[in-house]
Amino acid sequence: MDWTISVKNGKLVVKPPKYCSLVCPFCWGDMLLHHIKVHNSFGGWAVDIMYKCPRCGYAAVFGVAIPEEKAKELMEFSRKLVEHDEEVVKKRLESWGYW
Repeated sequence: MDWTISVKNGKLVVKPPKYCSLVCPFCWGDMLLHHIKVHNSFGGWAVDIMYKCPRCGYAAVFGVAIPEEKAKELMEFSRKLVEHDEEVVKKRLESWGYW
């Protein structure tokens, strides 16, 4: 599995593989992790990782197969929005003219 998905200090950490570009194909903005969904499909566990562009709203979902132990670890984060670093969000909003 090329994706790194873990829980550190009670927070979800998701790192995409090096070959995966997380730039919006429509407005070229940086995509942000939006949420994950853990589910059992076709007899195995998987996690859907959704990234969303804060500029235009484009969303991309990546399905990643995971072992059952990892599914249990990530279940508490399933279907919850990911909180982002306030400084990063503030910087982006400022760059778009909000302040």
